[in-house]
Amino acid sequence: MRLSNIPHYMNLSGQDFVRLALNYPGYYFRRATGMRYAEKAVHDYRLLLDLLDEGISRELWLIQAREKEHVIMLRSVLKPGMTVLDIGANIGYYSVMMGRLVGDSGKVYALEPATSNFHLLNVNLGLNDMNGVVETFNVGVADKTGEQDFFQSARSNWHTFYPKVHSGADTESLVGSSAVKVPVVTIPDFLRGRRRIDLLRMDVEGFEVEILTGLLPMLADRAFRPMILFEVHRPRYDDHEHNMRVVLRALFEAGYGVATLASNQHSNGGAQVFERRGYEPQQVIKTDFQRRGLYTRVSPADAIELLCDTDYVRAALLTRAV
Repeated sequence: MRLSNIPHYMNLSGQDFVRLALNYPGYYFRRATGMRYAEKAVHDYRLLLDLLDEGISRELWLIQAREKEHVIMLRSVLKPGMTVLDIGANIGYYSVMMGRLVGDSGKVYALEPATSNFHLLNVNLGLNDMNGVVETFNVGVADKTGEQDFFQSARSNWHTFYPKVHSGADTESLVGSSAVKVPVVTIPDFLRGRRRIDLLRMDVEGFEVEILTGLLPMLADRAFRPMILFEVHRPRYDDHEHNMRVVLRALFEAGYGVATLASNQHSNGGAQVFERRGYEPQQVIKTDFQRRGLYTRVSPADAIELLCDTDYVRAALLTRAV
């Protein structure tokens, strides 16, 4: 395979080029020889990866880490004894990491609706001795408890309950693809009888609109104020059909504010979008073969505009005032 056919891996530094060159042939050798799964060191733990997966498993095999902006934010806020709700836990990349951060006195509830991902999630928890800290559930989260059509991609981390893409060219539409029915639960229903959460983390390919909508009734309780960390999927937002703007306004009206926004394509227009609004990055990091800036003290009005009207926000960490 020519390097020009490898998506997202052009314009690499020398070190990244060497790492990719060493790992890419090995990845495809294992696929060609019929080896479905292989174990890999990731950060300071190990994960079993699916070599037929074109998504997160391939990325982790090639570069051993991803989304460092999430990693930095999680390490800055999670403490021993905390409780996390991990929605879209996938194969455990974050579940294992968060389980280590909250420790034996903490708890991570890891929810993953895809059966194949759920299997690897449990294997990886056992591989890292996290079964006592992380509790897993083969279920999705929505704004209503029941069943929901679940659309699956060749990339295991691109599965979604919301198949439409309203804008942009880098997001896969799953409209027209086959779907399976899976059980779903609202956050209030799931948390009934369980520990109060300190952090909600989710990467759900646009379905954060429905999940956060289902969360809103709980905000009448001022003591309920988990931090919320989510990946932004602006191509799936639409003010008429799939309105993230209304959800964000409701969160901010309930006392939430922006702790950190991570820019997307920071060296390709993202920095300028923030600078025009008067924001300078607290930190600029290199991850996933691009640069991302971490911004704090972003106003609610600017945050709504950045998340809903531009393609330059990768992730958002929200916190609720006491």
